[in-house]
Amino acid sequence: MLGLRTWFNVRLIAGRVDHQARVAHKVYQEMQRRMAAYENGEQRLEDFTPILFVIDEFKTFRNALGRWYRTVKPKGASTQPPVLDEISDIASLGRKMRIHIVVGLQRPDAEFMTGDMRDNFGFRISWGRLSAEGAKMMWNNFVTGTTIPTQIRGRGIAYNKAGEPVEIQGYWTPDPY
Repeated sequence: MLGLRTWFNVRLIAGRVDHQARVAHKVYQEMQRRMAAYENGEQRLEDFTPILFVIDEFKTFRNALGRWYRTVKPKGASTQPPVLDEISDIASLGRKMRIHIVVGLQRPDAEFMTGDMRDNFGFRISWGRLSAEGAKMMWNNFVTGTTIPTQIRGRGIAYNKAGEPVEIQGYWTPDPY
């Protein structure tokens, strides 16, 4: 995603894990600021500029964050990086404050994204063919998405307006570099 740095309206892209943690924390702080401003009557929800917070390769980010946090963790602090709880809170509460989160995963495994956090993602997309286990984790059955043609780029599954998983075709975009 580093190639998107110069794109219109892209404000910040972090490549190093310590920078990524700082970005996640800043988004969390912005959500808290917006909540306070809204509750105090200082701003209306429609006054907030939408934010799209993207975490690509969440499993890799989470693993790297754990390794990094062990090197900087203050004595007596939680063994889990606090930013993981903040990301979970953004998934739960951010939408109301016009902060939207997109999380990319190779596999939607509960080991990497806990049930309470995963339940806050009402819209899901899976790109390409899924294994039976991946289909179960994404679509709650062992079949949906397992027959996607592998030779068609951008083919996947998403929920339609009725909340049913349907086959979709996304636009293929070149590498931003």
